[in-house]
Amino acid sequence: MHYTGLVTDPVQVCMVKRTVQPHTSYTYDYKGKTYHFCCTVCLSKFKADPDHLRLATDPVSGKPVDKAEALIYSYQGHAYFFLSKRTLKKFTKHPEKYLAQG
Repeated sequence: MHYTGLVTDPVQVCMVKRTVQPHTSYTYDYKGKTYHFCCTVCLSKFKADPDHLRLATDPVSGKPVDKAEALIYSYQGHAYFFLSKRTLKKFTKHPEKYLAQG
């Protein structure tokens, strides 16, 4: 069974695998922001392409969002990143609708 809900501590999210974990072990500061990872493999992937991997797409608005600044919501074991409380709230009411669009 997977945790569903707002992730209030980004230390719980691997920002490459986009999974919620009890605690991530690795961090990397990039352009004044901190990113979190579960293992050295994910950390290495991020270091190889940080400008691409630091971004996610808000599943409601379709706009890019920096993972270090985003609101994070866990649904079915996957972490989703949001630009605003408004898009997060829409997603939580009908997640399957937005996941089907992706």
